[in-house]
Amino acid sequence: PDPLVVPGGESLSDVFRRSVGVIEEIIENNGGETIQICSHDAVNKVLLCHFLGLELSSFWKFKQGNGCINIIDVLDRNNFMIMLVNDTCHLGGIVDSTAEGAL
Repeated sequence: PDPLVVPGGESLSDVFRRSVGVIEEIIENNGGETIQICSHDAVNKVLLCHFLGLELSSFWKFKQGNGCINIIDVLDRNNFMIMLVNDTCHLGGIVDSTAEGAL
């Protein structure tokens, strides 16, 4: 999937670099604070790859439904604990229809 670039868009590697750069800056500037970040499924998935130490090729192993919640506990700059992934219970059972169309 990485070589594919939508005209005027970014490659998956570009999304990864941009997203990880921003999240590292947020962590650096807000250490110890609870932070809420809202994003699209592609950004969520590259960040999950980053936090789990996975290659970007693992991007397609995740589904992110619309409005899902992921909780990542930042222990320190290089240590993360994934607490929750793709939770949509707050949406009242529409998870199946939101995750089906996800990347």
